[in-house]
Amino acid sequence: MILGRDGKSLSQEALNMRARELAKEKQVMILGVCGPDGPWAAPVYYVFSEGAFWFFSSPESRHIRHGRQASASVYQDGGNWKKICGLQMTGRIRPGGSGSPSAFARYLRKFPFIKEMAGAGMYDPKQFGERFGNRFFRFIPEYVLYGDNRLGFGFKRQVTMTEEEQA
Repeated sequence: MILGRDGKSLSQEALNMRARELAKEKQVMILGVCGPDGPWAAPVYYVFSEGAFWFFSSPESRHIRHGRQASASVYQDGGNWKKICGLQMTGRIRPGGSGSPSAFARYLRKFPFIKEMAGAGMYDPKQFGERFGNRFFRFIPEYVLYGDNRLGFGFKRQVTMTEEEQA
């Protein structure tokens, strides 16, 4: 059990759940890579599905060309240091191919403007990518720290993002 600032205890699974809920709620992830051109950070819209962060990007972007190993962060800015919480991660960026049908469906629900941009009848990530010069990729987290100042200043614990753990 983990003791929070308020004196209440949380289980590891409760922290894992909080991390997954944050990942599902937020919209922008910052990807960080380092390549021949030096360090680089890029914001991407994402959807968290099947234990991975799915996003569209140009195959020619620096974070894709140099992103086999990457860092990523997703944060909730609470407007006050006591409310900051988020995820700090290391992992791999991999092509999403045609993607997971459920991940793409979640992406469309989370970002309805995609349907407006793409037009009626375009519900396939490969077709969307071909039209806009982007491809579906996924960031697969391998090490994740969940930070939550609501539980104490500088509170951080390693969490598991796999969705199979959900009851």
